[in-house]
Amino acid sequence: MKKTALLLALVMCITSVEAVRADSTQSYDDYTACLEENLNQKYTLDEALEIIENESSLDSYVGEIFEDVDNFDSMVFTSCGDINDIHLNNEQLIYVIDYGIVEDEIQVMSRADEYTEYQVLEGDKVDTIVYYNNGTVYLNDELLKNEAEDQYIHTDDYADWWSTNCPYGNSTDYTYKIGSKNDSDVENTKYWNNLTYTAFSLALTKALPYLVGGYSGAVSAIVSLVYAALSYDDTPYTKCMSYKMVKYNHKDKTSGVVKGTLCVTKYVVTAYAAANYQNKMGTYDSFYCKEHY
Repeated sequence: MKKTALLLALVMCITSVEAVRADSTQSYDDYTACLEENLNQKYTLDEALEIIENESSLDSYVGEIFEDVDNFDSMVFTSCGDINDIHLNNEQLIYVIDYGIVEDEIQVMSRADEYTEYQVLEGDKVDTIVYYNNGTVYLNDELLKNEAEDQYIHTDDYADWWSTNCPYGNSTDYTYKIGSKNDSDVENTKYWNNLTYTAFSLALTKALPYLVGGYSGAVSAIVSLVYAALSYDDTPYTKCMSYKMVKYNHKDKTSGVVKGTLCVTKYVVTAYAAANYQNKMGTYDSFYCKEHY
């Protein structure tokens, strides 16, 4: 496959959300209101294509760049920011990602058949991310557990996705409660302020897939909202986070199967920018959908 065709395929498969830039004169309420207004903005990620076509030194790295950007997409980096530059340092690829709030450098440290190791630099902050082909991720030598993995074991006989749009009936019809989960102090969030923005977005999406997953078209805004709440300078918000989550099925389709082989569960998540359910950020509805082949 020619380079241009390969890259066009890459561009068609990956989308991103434009980061909302913070203004130092804004209050926290103004900033979050601005984020809320941008929840549904989408555009095609074409930064990698443009950079590679204008930089001949990257010609022999197209396959590796395709792999890296696919990894970044899986870890939501490219849903949170723009790839501003790709260059080489001692024959190692370096990606510069602009998140609007900050800019990170992601360098490929090593590449093997099963995994790729990345180092993220942001000022004095340094994080190491090891991404395995099976989706397993280690952040600074610690396994990042996806809170949804235990419930949703992926197989080859169905497709699953998150959505903020109700796929069957009306959102208000989902009133049959099937479960709930509360966490008064999300593990390790007190350390998130020490992470690079890249690592922060990864840790958040693994810890709270119920919150971020449904907003796949607006991951940037959701991550920015939580980041601001945990670190905004002129507010009393703490460096912790807590949440309450309730799951509902359709009132007339209590098994979860709403039509044919389509199963839908509604998640209602209330997020707080402090431990013990203090400093409420907002309540977010999303739908987990699964359809068997």
